[in-house]
Amino acid sequence: MSNLKKQIKANATAVASALLLSTAVSNTSAQEKTGILGVDHVGINVPDMKQAVNFFTDVLGFSAVTTLGPIPLDNAWKKSNHMNAQTGPVTIKMVKAGTGANIELFEY
Repeated sequence: MSNLKKQIKANATAVASALLLSTAVSNTSAQEKTGILGVDHVGINVPDMKQAVNFFTDVLGFSAVTTLGPIPLDNAWKKSNHMNAQTGPVTIKMVKAGTGANIELFEY
């Protein structure tokens, strides 16, 4: 593995770990008050699905789980969700970190 790829993997792993750890180490009393038991997944909008999936699988070792789409978006739905009217269909791909949390990737 090249030094650049090792550096990217180390940095990305640190960022992903910090994100997942910050959600896991939340204030217990806040979790009890809201009834939150854990985090199932985090969603990320990506500009290029193929590149994003390759990054999560090849660099971070995630597994691709499922794909939905492309799904056309209704104009009324776009308006109610404050999306640009020109936004095209969405493709959704779930990637899994071993037995841990999932990351849901969205490409519009």
